[in-house]
Amino acid sequence: MDGKQGIEPAEKTLATNFTGTLGMMSAFSPLMRRPGLDGLGGRSRIVNLSSVGGKLSSGPYGKEIASRLKSAETLDEVEQLGREYLEAVRTKREKSSGWPTGKNYSVSKALLNAASEVVARENGDILVNFCCPGWCDSDMGRLIGQPGKSNEEGARVPLKLAVEDIGGSTGKYWENESVYAKGSGRVAEW
Repeated sequence: MDGKQGIEPAEKTLATNFTGTLGMMSAFSPLMRRPGLDGLGGRSRIVNLSSVGGKLSSGPYGKEIASRLKSAETLDEVEQLGREYLEAVRTKREKSSGWPTGKNYSVSKALLNAASEVVARENGDILVNFCCPGWCDSDMGRLIGQPGKSNEEGARVPLKLAVEDIGGSTGKYWENESVYAKGSGRVAEW
C-alpha cells in the first residue's frame, strides 16, 4: 500500500500488482486465442483489477511521467518505466525524476493500466480491460477507514467486464462515479 518508503516495499508492490499480472497476461493470452474458449460464443476476456489510485488524470504524477505511461506502445516501454521508478526509489530520487514519493501502490496500478492498454492493442482477438472495484470491505480497504461497500458490490464492475455485453470494449479503464458507488461501471479516463 502507498506510504511505505524504501526499495523493498516498492519492489514487492510492483511485483504483486504489475509484474505478476503482466506475467499472467503474457502466459494466458496465447491460450485464450482459441475460438469459443470464453464460453460466451465471443472473444475471450482479461479483466485486471486496477484502482482509482492509478489514474493519471487525477494522480500524483509529473506531466512527463504521465505522458510516458499513457503513450507507451510496447510492454518493453512499460517495463522500462517500472525499472526507472524502482531505480528512483533505490536512489531516493523519485521527486526529482518526476515520480510521486511513497506511492508504490499508485505507480504499480498506473503501470498495470499502461500494460493493459498495450496487451489489448497486441491481442485484438481478446477483450482486455481494467477496472476499479471501488472501496471494498477487505483487509486493505479497512486500513484507511470504513469501506463504502461490500466485496460483492465491488465485484459488479469486474463481473460486468468478464461476462456481460460491453460492446467490444477493449483497452479501457472502467469505474463507477465514486469509490462508494455500487453500479456496474462505465469507461473513464485513467
